[in-house]
Amino acid sequence: MGAPVFNTSFVGQGTRCPKNPMTSSQTGGLHDIMSKGKDIYGTASSIYGYYRAAKDAYTTAREYYPQIRAGLEGLGMIA
Repeated sequence: MGAPVFNTSFVGQGTRCPKNPMTSSQTGGLHDIMSKGKDIYGTASSIYGYYRAAKDAYTTAREYYPQIRAGLEGLGMIA
């Protein structure tokens, strides 16, 4: 007689309900993992959007700096 063999596809002893791979109390399940991934992707997309806006603003300011400086010198604000 060998050791008892347990079928891990069932929830508990004597039950015949299969485990739902989409929700699990141990790992959070595939559904929870995917929703966390979507949250992380959304946050990363927002950060990237802010980065692009800041980079575009910097590039524009750098491009127009000579005209802005000349205008301020003309007004006597910069010596």
